[in-house]
Amino acid sequence: KRYFAKRVCNSKTVVQAISASVRTIGSSDIIFGKENTLELLHDEDGTLTSFHEQQVFSTILALDKILLKGKDTLVILFAKSLALIDFSIEDHRFVCRHSRQTSTKAFDRRQIGNSNVVTVCHSSGRKQVATAAFHDLIHVYPINEDNCTIEEPITWKNSHGMLTIWQLAFIPSSHQGKNVLAALVHAKDDRELLIFHIQDGRMTEVAKLSYGQRSASYPLNITSHPSMLDQIILIHDIKIELAQVTTSVVVNHICATPKGMSVAAFAWENNSSPRLWMVTPSGKVHHLSIDKGLSIHFMGRSNPAAAIIPLSHNYWAFPGQNCDGRIGRFDEQTKTFQTSGTLSNWGPIIDFAAVDLYQEKRDQIVAISEGGHAGSLRVIRNGIAATRVSHVTGYHGVTGMYPIKMRMEDTWDTFVVFSFISETRVLKIVDTDMEDHTHASGLLIDQPTLIAGNGPSSWMIQVTPNAILGVALHDHSIKQMWVVSSPAVIHLATIIHISSQVSQILVTLTPNIIKVFTLSIEGGIAHLTETSSKEAKDQISCLAGEGSGPYYILGTYAGTIDILSSTLQVLHSISLVHLTKEMPIPHSMVVTRMEVSPIDHKSNASHVSQLVVGIRDGSLLRIDLTLGPSQMEVHVSTSTRRIGLLPVTVMPYTSSSHGIICLSDQPGLLYAHRGRLNYSSISVELASHICQLRLKPYPSALMVTSESGALDIITLEESQKLNARVIPLKHPRKLVYDPDSHHVLVAIGRGDRNLAKVVAVDAVNSKMNAEYFLQPWERVTAMSMWPHFKHVIMLGTCINNKSEKCQGRIIALSYTRQDDTYHFRELSSLDLQDAVYCIHPYQEGLVLIGSGPNLRALRLKDDQGSLEEVFSTAIASNVISMSSHLTRIAVG
Repeated sequence: KRYFAKRVCNSKTVVQAISASVRTIGSSDIIFGKENTLELLHDEDGTLTSFHEQQVFSTILALDKILLKGKDTLVILFAKSLALIDFSIEDHRFVCRHSRQTSTKAFDRRQIGNSNVVTVCHSSGRKQVATAAFHDLIHVYPINEDNCTIEEPITWKNSHGMLTIWQLAFIPSSHQGKNVLAALVHAKDDRELLIFHIQDGRMTEVAKLSYGQRSASYPLNITSHPSMLDQIILIHDIKIELAQVTTSVVVNHICATPKGMSVAAFAWENNSSPRLWMVTPSGKVHHLSIDKGLSIHFMGRSNPAAAIIPLSHNYWAFPGQNCDGRIGRFDEQTKTFQTSGTLSNWGPIIDFAAVDLYQEKRDQIVAISEGGHAGSLRVIRNGIAATRVSHVTGYHGVTGMYPIKMRMEDTWDTFVVFSFISETRVLKIVDTDMEDHTHASGLLIDQPTLIAGNGPSSWMIQVTPNAILGVALHDHSIKQMWVVSSPAVIHLATIIHISSQVSQILVTLTPNIIKVFTLSIEGGIAHLTETSSKEAKDQISCLAGEGSGPYYILGTYAGTIDILSSTLQVLHSISLVHLTKEMPIPHSMVVTRMEVSPIDHKSNASHVSQLVVGIRDGSLLRIDLTLGPSQMEVHVSTSTRRIGLLPVTVMPYTSSSHGIICLSDQPGLLYAHRGRLNYSSISVELASHICQLRLKPYPSALMVTSESGALDIITLEESQKLNARVIPLKHPRKLVYDPDSHHVLVAIGRGDRNLAKVVAVDAVNSKMNAEYFLQPWERVTAMSMWPHFKHVIMLGTCINNKSEKCQGRIIALSYTRQDDTYHFRELSSLDLQDAVYCIHPYQEGLVLIGSGPNLRALRLKDDQGSLEEVFSTAIASNVISMSSHLTRIAVG
């Protein structure tokens, strides 16, 4: 048996979030604190890109920033310590600069480390960090700016009754050398705002504002802006107050809030004018202006958010606590929120299963998540982490991308040729900057390009539907051209490098002609000549070549791969028809040499190359080739790997070792590890085209285009990162996986007036195939397949209507396919006096049911399809879960 997981996945729930410049001075960074994980994101024109994610050594209770030596340093309160954490560009990770123990016992309510209260002084006075215990204790830690260390704390301890410290905030002071700290505290019979002066290593209480039990409201949050000298904002549930703070607290302005408004998160806008933005638990967003008094304005509706973060160009991010977050900006005239992106959040996960959706012998996690009204089915898989280093837009309709070096023997790429439906463009790349070089390239720019690449020496080859062109890169006016005779056109082409002075171009023309051309350099003069021609037997679907023979490899629509010699004689013909259920049509091919064990163990691994074939049904096929100047051996793998549904495009990838980039539903990397071929998806958005780009700053970068017209340059990291594909579902509750149909069956609905139901979801295609409705006020509380009977699902339900005699049901459903359509059919149901909370398949066709305090065993009659109770026994408490081993049954 295989075990499911080696480690727990990092949390995706954003608990803390701030905007800071932690990488370099002035960098636009966002930091998410997720329980015991820090994630660094880059803000570029209102678009967030994950830059780095790292686990930390304890639970993150609070997160803030402090300006040290020109850039921001994170201040993090852990369960037993306070730490200054910086981001190291050289090491590409978070580094702890200094930490100080705050308590001897984690989560002690009277020691620092139980509360999530931390605040930083950003005024002109000495840098200080204030934090508090849950009860009666405040510590203010001075920060030594020269060596970035945390000094011994200044302490205030309450000695009169018990105070619960709710929130802390530093108030910008008009007095140099004096820091002012506000503390919002709750006493047994009172709510108070305490004001402290911190000076000369002492902390003195100087003022107090009390809200008695009879007060109509009391503040829940306090905050202040650096431009608001000696002022503080107090946010109530029904009003907002602006108070002047000196040796007393005087409320100068009061603004009533909209009815029912409570603040879930708030943040100051990124400009000099102090505007406070607030989001409610329901997702309504308001901003508070403080120009002339106080005025509150409704801006629109976002999502229920755990935090609100200002981004560049008036964009805002709202990371969700129980749902996906959103990125966008507000239209102040229409009062609408225009979403430009999402922030993935997988929690809370209600139910999940590990299944092999793509039949690639590698499980994915299929999970249902639900928070509030936002529910979804998510297909989560492990992938290679990617970092975006460049982003431009406006590249719609790209049909191909081809990197070009100045000379074949050069290390770095200089140009990229872009093919569109009716034109060709050329970009010149310097580092990651791109400039248009189309008209100076010497290429045919009024036609699409089928393939472009380096030829011999400093020559470049371009193949269009109407011509083959050789261009000297040192002088774009020197050309060699072969033009197709009408009405024939070229529809496929590939370039094969024979030597530094010779390259070959293999093309197919209509109706079904194969031609080989040679571009050679002799005495500094280039010659483009046709060397051989032949009519193919079957229509050709893709081409590849290998320069050691040379050998030409053809994929056909008849489901075969033909290997031809240099004289176009067929050496081997490999039929793929028996490898898959449907006709396996090759879509693309590449020959590479990776350090993997040969399929034929008698072969010498050092002489074996791999032909990797991308099939149109979304599968990958490996063929071993033993190539030599006079002989070839071929060994075909009898297994294929399914990586998606769309046709697979493959291309070589060179980093520290050889690999293959695969593009289907999502980009992926095929690489050798311990003598085997492994496949990992790449954690980027859906890509339409991809190619490797060798740049001096990024030797193994990838250039990616998407259907939206975005053009990105990304780099791959050694770490793995989970990525998810989301299928929206409202109120999901339970799921099971049907291995015969490869569908995920999901119970949705809360058991109210709206009928709950069971839906069948094709998670690969994101389609709903069938649904079964329950009774009013009934919801699914347990769900399981019945292994003894194919296509039978058992449902346990709870009925919320107390007027009904039965409070639960057990239902047997069949899920079958008829005439290419899937259907649910109820086989039988059994009314019970108690709700069913667990179902467990047992031996000999029995299924165990936990119904209230009763343990029941049921059987499905083969002849009638009805449920029959075999035995029932009472247990002391309600049965919530169960498991079994042989004849032993464990009941929770």
